[in-house]
Amino acid sequence: MKAKIFTLLVSLISVMSLSAQSLRLSGRVMDAKSEPVAYANVALERLDSTFVTGSTTNEKGRFTVTVPQVGDYLLQVS
Repeated sequence: MKAKIFTLLVSLISVMSLSAQSLRLSGRVMDAKSEPVAYANVALERLDSTFVTGSTTNEKGRFTVTVPQVGDYLLQVS
C-alpha cells in the first residue's frame, strides 16, 4: 500500500513540475528509403500557418523544437 501511495505522489509531482516547463518535441526526419534527411527545415506553426518556432535536422536527421505552450500545432518539414 505504501508503494502505491509513493508512486502516486511521485507521479503527481512529476506532472506538476512538467506544467511549469516548456515542452520539447523531438524526432527524426527520414526519406522514403528510411535514410536520414540531413539539414531539413522543421517548422512549428499554429493551425492558421503562423510560424511559432523551428529548427534544422542534424546530419542524422534528428531535430528538437521547444514548444512554448500546450496547444494544437502543425509540424512542417521542408
